[in-house]
Amino acid sequence: MKDIFLKVISENLTNDVKKINIPTYIIWGSKDAILDVSLTKKYKSLIKNSIVRIVWGAGHHPHKDKPEEFLFILKECLNAK
Repeated sequence: MKDIFLKVISENLTNDVKKINIPTYIIWGSKDAILDVSLTKKYKSLIKNSIVRIVWGAGHHPHKDKPEEFLFILKECLNAK
């Protein structure tokens, strides 16, 4: 199982991410120990019309770690024009 997990998290998604062509919110936990928060910069540069929002103090599951902050960002996203 560990080998599968390591393969999944090391997969290069650059080509797939470049294909996203709709407005996109990139929501990330500041304390994500699986995928470093520095990746948000890379994804922001690859996805046109994207916005990065950080859930401060959250880990890899910001919707579970900080649900109120996550929902605030989600509502912001849904209300964006």
